[in-house]
Amino acid sequence: MVYPTVNGLPPFLFTLRFLGVAVVLFIPTFLMGGTLPIWFAAFTQKSGELGGRVSQLVLGQYSRSGSRTLISGFILASHVGLRFTISCAVAMISSRD
Repeated sequence: MVYPTVNGLPPFLFTLRFLGVAVVLFIPTFLMGGTLPIWFAAFTQKSGELGGRVSQLVLGQYSRSGSRTLISGFILASHVGLRFTISCAVAMISSRD
């Protein structure tokens, strides 16, 4: 609806795309950010444990996401192809539910 109007105007097209992405990503990002305090409360019994538990949780999240990125981007995509890599990712996400 708006896209054909701003198609020839790069600044407006960029703004439209940026706003579209922001709207689509806001809800899941907001909900994922809301789960972090819940995880901290679940893994912490005393306030003195908070720093150690938070660092363990964050380290676990970053190491898992980093290893998945490296494996999918550098190993799977180059050896078995992009289509199979995406199929594996979809299968892993579907199997979690």
